[in-house]
Amino acid sequence: MKIGILTFHWGTNYGGVLQAYALQTYLELLGYEVRIINYAPRSFRDNFWRCFITKNPIVAYNNFMDFFKERAIAKFRKQHLKITERYFTPEDLMANTPNCDVYIVGSDQVWNPYGLASNQKIYFLPFLAQKTKKISYAASFGVSSYPNHLLIEIAPSLKQFHRISVRENSGLSILSTIGIEDALLMPDPTLLLNVDSYLKLIKKQSYGTQSKYFFYILQDNQITINKTYKYCKRKYTVSSNLSLKNRTNGIEKWLSYFKYSDFIVTNSFHGVVFSIIFKKNFIAIPISGKHEGMNDRIYTLLDTFKLRGRIIDEFDAEKFEELINKQIDWTSCLEKQKHLQDNAYNFLVESINN
Repeated sequence: MKIGILTFHWGTNYGGVLQAYALQTYLELLGYEVRIINYAPRSFRDNFWRCFITKNPIVAYNNFMDFFKERAIAKFRKQHLKITERYFTPEDLMANTPNCDVYIVGSDQVWNPYGLASNQKIYFLPFLAQKTKKISYAASFGVSSYPNHLLIEIAPSLKQFHRISVRENSGLSILSTIGIEDALLMPDPTLLLNVDSYLKLIKKQSYGTQSKYFFYILQDNQITINKTYKYCKRKYTVSSNLSLKNRTNGIEKWLSYFKYSDFIVTNSFHGVVFSIIFKKNFIAIPISGKHEGMNDRIYTLLDTFKLRGRIIDEFDAEKFEELINKQIDWTSCLEKQKHLQDNAYNFLVESINN
């Protein structure tokens, strides 16, 4: 049986690429023939000079760094992802859709409303025939509430899905508002693989860090995590993805920081995921500002593992030191991960085969 996955494998983002790798790998272990549908819009990542088509020097610098980061991540895609020919636009994909028995959308923020304009609802698969088997696996809306006028626009396509699963509790609520009550909550694909699958990707011991603490920080102007970072740097040996030497790391080296660091501080969903997978004590700091709607994915994950106490909403040195020394019950976490894997297995096998 041929399965096509449509997801954000093309973003210059460690978690986005690894969730695509994990879902592909897991489905292959179940015996399916899997291809990732290579819809990947053109961007500055394709052309060095396009990094500087902006009047904002900060944006230009970030584009420049992401260009080289993309080159490192592209090596991982080439080696580990099984992808189709590239489709640059929604029209390209709709005109020459690869032939599959089943199409799976997800995971990651494939249904984020901010992507509708550029992607033309492509992640809702409206161009496939109504009888085509369409499944979403742990898809994310990326927001806690969806704009009503856009929800009306995507509702008909969502109702044509054979089975729907989402990654966050907020996703269940959004679907409920349009009458979809049978959606299920499923774990991010990265949790479907055990730690050994990721250790195989870290081939060089030289990737090992000398840092006790690893900060993985997303978004700019994050006050709480920046204060925590400054505090930690004064007392401990710290590494961060924001340092110049780490801005362009590839997938393997990024994973190595979770393996070799003693403690993780992050405001990233996948930062929390891989802290759990590698059994590392961690602190989760919610994102503030206009992207705070993304935090529900972290809250849902922590509630699932009964780790909500690992959150710091505001910088507090005393609480930080307390959490450093408070060990996590990893036996319980591994049991929970196994339970999530069992649920995912049942959902995927029943959805694909029935």
